[in-house]
Amino acid sequence: MFRLKLLFLFLVVAFQLTVNACTIVAVSGRATADGRPLLLKNRDSKTWDIKIRIGQGVNYKYLCQCIATNGSAYSGYNETGFAIINSHSYNMPNRDYAWNAYIMQMALERCASVDEFEFMLNTLSKPISVCANYGVMDAQGNVSIIEVNAYTHTRYNANDAECGYLIRTNYSFSQDTTGVSLVSPTSYPRYKIASSYLEDAFLTCGYISKEHLLVLSRCLENCEGNDLRNMASFDENAYTPIDFRYYVPRYTTTSMMIIEGLKTGEQPNLTVAWTAIGPPVATVTVPYLITPSRSLPKKAKKGEDGHAWLCYQGQMLKNSCFVDSISIDLAKLYNLRGTGVMQRVMAIEEEVLGRGKELVARMRTGEATDNDVVQYYAWVDDYVEERYTQIGNYSNDNMGSGCDAISHSYEEEMKYFNILGRRVSTVSPNAIVKRSGNIGIILN
Repeated sequence: MFRLKLLFLFLVVAFQLTVNACTIVAVSGRATADGRPLLLKNRDSKTWDIKIRIGQGVNYKYLCQCIATNGSAYSGYNETGFAIINSHSYNMPNRDYAWNAYIMQMALERCASVDEFEFMLNTLSKPISVCANYGVMDAQGNVSIIEVNAYTHTRYNANDAECGYLIRTNYSFSQDTTGVSLVSPTSYPRYKIASSYLEDAFLTCGYISKEHLLVLSRCLENCEGNDLRNMASFDENAYTPIDFRYYVPRYTTTSMMIIEGLKTGEQPNLTVAWTAIGPPVATVTVPYLITPSRSLPKKAKKGEDGHAWLCYQGQMLKNSCFVDSISIDLAKLYNLRGTGVMQRVMAIEEEVLGRGKELVARMRTGEATDNDVVQYYAWVDDYVEERYTQIGNYSNDNMGSGCDAISHSYEEEMKYFNILGRRVSTVSPNAIVKRSGNIGIILN
């Protein structure tokens, strides 16, 4: 009986630990096509209520994604070009996670470089309540993952990695990894998925892009290379429950941020956070910048109801796809008719990102101003409300003229999934998705 109680207690603790189970990637400029480094954080948490905030810190203005109710930073960057993300680490000694987010808040307010962040860690009185992997980068091109525990830290530079990028889930390489699968069962599967996908991307293209990271945040392959799209039905009402715990996006995935840094000579204000402030499978990605006016889309800020509109809509759409906290109804998320929640959201995102990329390109050449950013965000507010409302009003019995848009969404979705060189202009409803490495290709 004692052993059973002990086992039950262990499983409860393991479940609680796994809830806060983020996936992070740090990419050096030498591994990207344009020399701009990248950070990715897929955030998993029991707290889903996220907003975007621009604040003034002790030293620097910063932009972050944070909890709508208290403003604690969970990833972001500041006006110097310094950026930070994190994941919990469950194989550290003296496990205490209370300061994991507080350290990021301190860094965004005070640090202008990776070296300054490391100096800050060295000067804090020990022990500190931290067990985390921090991804950091700065305007000088330094990109690192720093594994931090109560007393010490270990720095890994992405530029020193074989292919120029580093991946972490919820364990640290500087510690003993024996037993990680017992404490955080999803950590190694997610690491393997990310490692395999990015390896294929790098070998195929010769670089890693923000588009690759965006696809990874919604990757429907498991660590054995099985692609859920191969199981998809043309019948959107086909009940297809799938255990979805061991994928990069999961029930507990609450948001995604890709921070795009600077290439040599660029001004720090050109750092961009490409962010889905809700579950990435159900929330459009929008570029967020720090501008003099501190402008943001209203839909990304805390509203009168206490929630950011985009986050709430994404969460509700995600919930509509899940049977419970373990299983997803695949046909609701993705189907061969193109009416799955992820497919319809990505069709909206195509226009949002298209205009966003044009704006960022014009900002980099000096052709766009703060006012152009304000206008873009105003358009985003109107556009996403109109298009998300269409998803919310979707009815199988009343397709009407929406069929053309649905066909387009499937086509556009397949473009996203085939960014490693296999673009498609048309896709047959009977197309079969086959696996080539970790990349889906279309065979008609």
